[in-house]
Amino acid sequence: MIPLPAIVYNTATAPLQLFASDVAARIAQIFHVSVYRDGNVIYLAHTALGVEEACSRLNSFSALLVASVLLGRLLCDRLPARVLLFLLSVPISIAINVVRVAGTAILADYDERYALGFYHGFGGWLVFLVGFLAFVGIAKAAHAVLES
Repeated sequence: MIPLPAIVYNTATAPLQLFASDVAARIAQIFHVSVYRDGNVIYLAHTALGVEEACSRLNSFSALLVASVLLGRLLCDRLPARVLLFLLSVPISIAINVVRVAGTAILADYDERYALGFYHGFGGWLVFLVGFLAFVGIAKAAHAVLES
C-alpha cells in the first residue's frame, strides 16, 4: 500500500485521537474509574495515558477496510451486502479503538502495568482480533438479511 500523505494522515489522526480519548474517558467513568481528560491525555488516579497517533488506529482502519472487501467477496453474493459491509468498516474500526483505549484506562486504574509493554501490545492485538471476529459475524448477518 502507498502511505497516506502526511497532511492527510495528520488531519485524520488528530480528530480520531480526541474522539477516542473523550469516549474512552466517559466509558471509564461508567465503570467508576476516577478520570480526567485534557485533550488526548487521560489522567487516572496514579498515572496518565496519552492517546498517541498510533492509538488513532489508522492501521486497523485500513486493515478492516481491506477485510471488508475480502469478506464481502467471500461471504456476500450481492452488491448491497458488500457495500453495507464496506461502509460498516468505518464505525466498527472506530468502536474497536475506543474499546481498546477504554479497556486500557480501566485496567491501568487497577494496575499501571496493564497500560505498558506486553499487556498494552497484547491488549491491542486481542481487541483487534475480537473486533475482526465481530466483523465476520456482521458479514454473515448482512449476507443472511440482504441476500434472502
